[in-house]
Amino acid sequence: WDLVREKTRTAGDLEKERRSRVQFLDWAPSLAVSATASVHLDEVPPLCAKVVRARAAQLDLRRLEETLTASLDRRPIVQQGHPVEIAGVRQSGACPPEITVILKRRGKGAGKAALHFSQVRFLERAIRQVFDLAGTPLRVRVGDRA
Repeated sequence: WDLVREKTRTAGDLEKERRSRVQFLDWAPSLAVSATASVHLDEVPPLCAKVVRARAAQLDLRRLEETLTASLDRRPIVQQGHPVEIAGVRQSGACPPEITVILKRRGKGAGKAALHFSQVRFLERAIRQVFDLAGTPLRVRVGDRA
């Protein structure tokens, strides 16, 4: 905050600008601090601790599967005229959390383990709405039931 030249701008203005420039980092928290005026410095350690906890999170797999299933019930992903369904979910990594979603598909192309990046992002957002993963990336991998 000390380096901002236009002092008429607010921290909210800077946050909006940052979010518009890096739209795929909406999960990353930001904090306007001033070392010279000692503003918001006391908020840095708790925010860092929260990010460290989120990065090492072990997610409840039952809740995770329920979250993704409910999201797909509300807004189905359809490929070749058939809805994609969840066959299983597992946390395949931590630091940062990595989720592997096993899909079951019907019809032509049932063996292809690919979703459009926007569909993967939809699943990621559904997970972030339920689990507090602020400040850490979330990797979502997609596979097919063998």
